[in-house]
Amino acid sequence: MSESEEKGVETSWRYRLSGGKRILGVLYHADPRRACLMALLTILSVLAQPLTPPIIGRLVDAVVARQEQEAIRVTLLLALVSAASSAVGVLAFRMRMRLREVGRHAFRQHTAHKVGGIPGVEHLERPDVADKVELLRGAQTQLAGLMEALVLNIAMVLSALLTLAVLAQVSPWFVLLVVFGFPTVWVGVRNARANADLLERITPPMRTMRH
Repeated sequence: MSESEEKGVETSWRYRLSGGKRILGVLYHADPRRACLMALLTILSVLAQPLTPPIIGRLVDAVVARQEQEAIRVTLLLALVSAASSAVGVLAFRMRMRLREVGRHAFRQHTAHKVGGIPGVEHLERPDVADKVELLRGAQTQLAGLMEALVLNIAMVLSALLTLAVLAQVSPWFVLLVVFGFPTVWVGVRNARANADLLERITPPMRTMRH
């Protein structure tokens, strides 16, 4: 890769990170309290999943050893964790859906403010500006779900680390499972990049077709 290409890649990543920060800023300021509560509940609901297998293991051990009192205590603990996980999961889902709805409205206002705030009407007649506005309007649903996706990814990473910590107590070799996850992550990143590039390419002809 030449020096100019490396600078282009670095600039592209900086541009994407800057855009991501702005999008998250719009979503957060649309409803800060619900955004924080959604993040907390989502992470708690996902982290509760790796805790269930060790509790079931303790229950099996207690049953095999015929420890009735221990089996009852573990059963109650399992029921409590399952009920709490389900309740938190439902609340987190409702929070995510509400935040996505509020986010779409915030992006509509943000787009209208940015486009209407430019002096004159010349920019409204430029195809490149119209394509960007059309792309932004068409991606409002996806943009409104960016914070949700970020929180879910963070929660999944934490859940995977917790799962590995539990499995490492059984055998350290289970830590090598992390290696098998890299191809999936790489394919996911490439797929998201390809979808974004495709959307940018088809926006001009789609806008022309509608007109």
